[in-house]
Amino acid sequence: MSVFARESNLSSSIQLLLFVDERSQSTLQYQEIIKYFDEHRFLDSQDLFELEIIDIGEHPDLAEYFKLQATPTVIKVNPAPKQVFAGSNLVHDLDDWWPEWVSKLEADSLVVNDPTVTNQESLFNISQISKVIQLSDEVFKLRQQQEELSQQLRFKDQVINMLAHDLRNPLTAAALALDTLAIAKNPEDRRNNYLKPELMQKLVQKAREQMNVVDRMISDILQLSQGEIADIKIFPQRLNFQLLVESVLEQISGQLQHKQQLIDIDIPQDLPPVYADPERVRQVLVNLLDNASKYTPNDGKIRIVALHRTHQKVQVSIIDNGAGIPAAEGELIFQK
Repeated sequence: MSVFARESNLSSSIQLLLFVDERSQSTLQYQEIIKYFDEHRFLDSQDLFELEIIDIGEHPDLAEYFKLQATPTVIKVNPAPKQVFAGSNLVHDLDDWWPEWVSKLEADSLVVNDPTVTNQESLFNISQISKVIQLSDEVFKLRQQQEELSQQLRFKDQVINMLAHDLRNPLTAAALALDTLAIAKNPEDRRNNYLKPELMQKLVQKAREQMNVVDRMISDILQLSQGEIADIKIFPQRLNFQLLVESVLEQISGQLQHKQQLIDIDIPQDLPPVYADPERVRQVLVNLLDNASKYTPNDGKIRIVALHRTHQKVQVSIIDNGAGIPAAEGELIFQK
C-alpha cells in the first residue's frame, strides 16, 4: 500500500483509493492514472490530495470490504458521498469529477471552524478499516470455534444417552444368565435339578457373548467421542439372519414376557445368507425391538418380517400395534 499526498490549508482532502492487481491491463491503467495526477494535479493544484494505492493481492480483505467487481478501481471516499469508478475511462471520469470535488472541499472548509478538527481526523483511515476487518475475521473464527465446541458438547451428551440406552439390553441379558448360573450352584435350591450341563454351558456362552457386545459398544462410544466424523469400524461376514433374529429375541425375552407381548416372525425359509456385520445388525434389531416393546401395550403384537427384495438386498421390517410415531416427528427419526 503506497500513498501520494500534497498538503494545503483546507480543512479536509480529496481522498482516493486505487485498487490494482498484477494483470498487465490493470498495470497499464494504473500507470495512466498516476501520470494523470503527476501532470495535471500535483504541479498546479493547491488542494490537499491523497491517493492510496492498494494491491488486492496483499489486501483481499479490503477488496471484499469495498465489494470490488473489477480492477483497477478508483474509490473516492472524501469528500462524501463515496463514489466508485471502474472500467476503461477512469482518467476521463476523474477529470470530469475533479472540479466538483474541489468545490465541495472549499464549501466544507468555510463551514468547519472548529480548531480541534484536523486534516488527519477528517480523512478516511484505510489502515484502521483494515484492522477492523482483521478483528472481525478473528471474531468470526472465534464464533465458529465456539459453535464447534458447543456441537462437540452436545454430541458428547448424545453419546452418553446412547450409552445408557444401548448398554442396558446386553447387560440385562448377561445378568440374567449369571443369576441363573448362581442359582444352579446353590445346593439348597431345588431348581438346580433343572439345569443340565448343556444348559449351564449355554448360559456361560451367552454371558460371554453379551460381554463382548458391551466391550465393542464401549469401544465405539470412545471412538465417537472424538468427534462426529469418526469412522465406525464395520466387520461384515456371511451370516444367517434367521439365527441372528432368534438370538436377539432370546436376549430381550425377559422384557417381552414381562409385558406378555406376542412375537410373530415372518422370515422365508429360502432367505439367502446376508453379508453384514452381525453385531451392528444385532444392535439395530435390539434397539428397534426394544422401542417396539416399550410403546406396544401389554398383550400387544410385534412382527418381524424379512423379504428378499433383489439379488443384493434383504429388507427387514419391525412392526407393532403401538401408538406409532407422530406424523410431525417422522422426519426426525434418522437424527442421532
